[in-house]
Amino acid sequence: MRSLIIISIFTLFMVSMDLYAYRGIQHMIPFQPEGQKIFFILFWGITVLMLVSLIWAGSLFRHMRDPSRFFGVMLVMGIFLMLYVPKLLFNVTQLLGDITMLLTRLFNGNAGNIRNYFLLTGTVTGVLLLIAFGMGMIRGRTNVKVFREEIGITGLPLSFEGLKIVQLSDLHLAGFYHHTGHI
Repeated sequence: MRSLIIISIFTLFMVSMDLYAYRGIQHMIPFQPEGQKIFFILFWGITVLMLVSLIWAGSLFRHMRDPSRFFGVMLVMGIFLMLYVPKLLFNVTQLLGDITMLLTRLFNGNAGNIRNYFLLTGTVTGVLLLIAFGMGMIRGRTNVKVFREEIGITGLPLSFEGLKIVQLSDLHLAGFYHHTGHI
């Protein structure tokens, strides 16, 4: 029952995000009828594929002892974030544009194409965010940085002289599944 609720929430979130994003993209780019059909199939095909992938990943989540499954689940989650965080940003700017256009029409009567400025801003920031997520997933996962610091502490007992302390942070082991040499 709990799985069904989670799947329903994800489905509702994805469909609502995609409906609004689809509307915004259609407003920005007037497609020819043939292009409209291709865009429709690609856009909603990615949504269906992502939903099926999330259901698959969710079904494996309880059996996470196999590293290859863990890698697959984390990859699906990364791709989900890579696609839907930029869509969320695009939709927020689109909503701001819609609200601005509505208020402008109420008080001024002529809103013009004010929505397009918001859509363009949302598109640029969304694409940049999509690229940043992609770069992080492809290149950033094995881009390990080592910082060495010497810290002088007055009054430290001599028995601690030369002691080395190691601190590891933000280590996503699933990203190293095919790159164990980096570990």
